[in-house]
Amino acid sequence: MQSQVEVGCTAVRGSAGRAPAKADHCAIRVTYASGYSFVGELLPVNGLNEINTYSSREQRALDFEWNIVKTPAGSTAELFVFRVVTAFVEQAAVYGGKKYHFDGARNSNSFINNVIVQAGGHVPEFAVRPGRRPAGICGGAGARPGLRCR
Repeated sequence: MQSQVEVGCTAVRGSAGRAPAKADHCAIRVTYASGYSFVGELLPVNGLNEINTYSSREQRALDFEWNIVKTPAGSTAELFVFRVVTAFVEQAAVYGGKKYHFDGARNSNSFINNVIVQAGGHVPEFAVRPGRRPAGICGGAGARPGLRCR
């Protein structure tokens, strides 16, 4: 098995279990050559950003539609995974504990975009579910998704 990075998005569930129109939440999944994998995401908890990681085998990881992030030219898959994990830790220090914003400038989707971009990659365009444009996932601010996905 080769190391890889994936981005996945899923519909945000409202209090009654319904998904608000066009609201998606995105996360990252990292898989090592050994087969171990984990999911990382930013969630709003009591109005603050909380960074979470958990096993890809957990049920909540199955809610995402995962798409492989291309390893940047000039890198290896292993090096890219290392850079993504490093960026995840560094972005967690920037975002963690701060006030959560639903706009794309500082939400869970912009967190994932910033991790991938800092590591030298791009969120794949096909990570964005058909008919959906999650705010911030491709670098946008406000309600705009941005244009950085490839």
